[in-house]
Amino acid sequence: MRRLRTMTGMLQFVRSSPEVLRPSRNPMLLDFILHKLMRPATPLLLMLAGACYVSALWSWRPLAVAKLAVVVAALAIVVTGLALVAPRWMAPRLAALGFAGRLIFMPLRAISRALRADWDVWMPAKGMTTKLPGT
Repeated sequence: MRRLRTMTGMLQFVRSSPEVLRPSRNPMLLDFILHKLMRPATPLLLMLAGACYVSALWSWRPLAVAKLAVVVAALAIVVTGLALVAPRWMAPRLAALGFAGRLIFMPLRAISRALRADWDVWMPAKGMTTKLPGT
């Protein structure tokens, strides 16, 4: 949640103070873009690169794209199955996969909230509950 709040807050700051994106007003504009705005944009850029790769591969070899889709689907099924019935020794590895997934999906959630102007990141999303310590 902290990552979501941080990224959403940065997008809210840019929306409320667009002058931060003007080079005449912000001498550290390049650093700001590279360190603050590229972080939530990275998953989108990765998806765009993947889509470009698949479309280029499709125009060159359509059968290769079908094989790639089957391999990716099989891998997703195996990982999901392992997560459901994993032995104890696999738990740390699966936790690392979950962490990697959150690294990819939290920026997308932050961008989604920013596009909807949903700045209330301190409260859980509708339908989600959090249990407070001691309750």
